[in-house]
Amino acid sequence: MIYRYATYIKTINLFVDYTLLNISMFISYLIINKPTIWAIGNRHLPIVLVFNLIWLLSANVTGLYKQVLNKDSISTYRGFFKTYLLFVSLICFIITVIGIKAYLITRDYLFYSLILFGFLAGVWKLVFLAIRKSKRNMLMDSRNIVIVGAGSIGKDVFEYFKFYKHSGYKILGFFDDQPSHVTDSELYLGKVSDCINYVITHKADEIFCALPLSQSKKIEQLMLDADKHLIRFKIIPEYYINSKRSMFVENFDHIPVISIRPEPLESMLNRFVKRLFDISFSLFVILFFF
Repeated sequence: MIYRYATYIKTINLFVDYTLLNISMFISYLIINKPTIWAIGNRHLPIVLVFNLIWLLSANVTGLYKQVLNKDSISTYRGFFKTYLLFVSLICFIITVIGIKAYLITRDYLFYSLILFGFLAGVWKLVFLAIRKSKRNMLMDSRNIVIVGAGSIGKDVFEYFKFYKHSGYKILGFFDDQPSHVTDSELYLGKVSDCINYVITHKADEIFCALPLSQSKKIEQLMLDADKHLIRFKIIPEYYINSKRSMFVENFDHIPVISIRPEPLESMLNRFVKRLFDISFSLFVILFFF
């Protein structure tokens, strides 16, 4: 699906989860110790930081904040439970290794904070899914598209968008030099050469090109014309793997290469974040031991 505010919604999700995590720890601290204010020099503070770092690690491992607007309700909750269970497991492992007495962390404090956080975060996910459902039309960036090529690939694209009605794409029809390829005459818009004029006249947003490689000259001309008129142009490869896994495309000069699995550490930013986390986490573990 195409959404206008995907980055902002992802940031809000992350911010709310961290807020609920720290609120849960603070409330648990008040329940156990019953102080009037938070003790600034208390030994609970390093634990707060470790909890936050471990939640960050758990969310990155499970991909909790990826495509928060695209996942259905079941996938959203499944991802949350995976992250929460990993989070609890890591907390228990670290507390077992370090020991809870060294930092005045009681089993009651751990129990209250983890259970309270799981409850509050679970309720928040319900609220988020309800808001997303009610505001889906406002969040979606609807686009009109045409498909060039009514062969098997073009029909696969059509069936996909027909099945996922909330994808944000509305198909206006097909362009193909063989009208017989389009079974529904109402969807036949003309020959390939008519595509650009139609898109400009009817203000379509994108062109999905599903022509075979044997028509590479037509594909290249379409691409040049679309670029000249600032029209989004997307090419569907003639060969693709019938798999639900996500694949990634990178360019070696003018040669597109498809990777069948993501490799996050190829990104400089991801390597920097991982290195920063490794150093920070190691320092805190060393400080706990000493």
